Amino acid sequence: MNLNRWNLENTDGREIVTTKVFDEPPDFVFKMYTRPEYVDQWWGPHGYTTRTITMDFRSGGSWRYQMIASDGTIFDNVINYVQIKPNEEIIYTLSSVDDHEHEFLTIISFTPHEVGTKLRVQMVFKTPEDYNHAVENIGAERGLQQTLYRLESQLKRQFYR
Repeated sequence: MNLNRWNLENTDGREIVTTKVFDEPPDFVFKMYTRPEYVDQWWGPHGYTTRTITMDFRSGGSWRYQMIASDGTIFDNVINYVQIKPNEEIIYTLSSVDDHEHEFLTIISFTPHEVGTKLRVQMVFKTPEDYNHAVENIGAERGLQQTLYRLESQLKRQFYR
């Protein structure tokens, strides 16, 4: 996939960026994204569970999964992995299985930080309207924060076993 179509040099009004520091090392945090038995435990905001349908974690691969709301509503999603640099970076597009119109690009970087990892997540939308839709209708910013909190909790359970 050509990243030029995302115009990463000018993302004003169409991106969400957040950083979070974890106590665990980059290789451990990165590992939590790589296999269904890990990611299904923490992916998604509070009140949702995740069920992997298929996962091919490699550049050019994809992850098809369902996010299941507390009321039982199922959201079928697909991530297409653009580029994976182990323990450093994951770049992917995410969309609904049935609706690629609101597809967005995500860049996750894993940087060593003191005794742990600084995780940076950048979500880039095609247009300001897509950004507004994600923030106002889907709660993307709040959902991302909750997802990272769930990742932190899962890391502590896994790392300190």
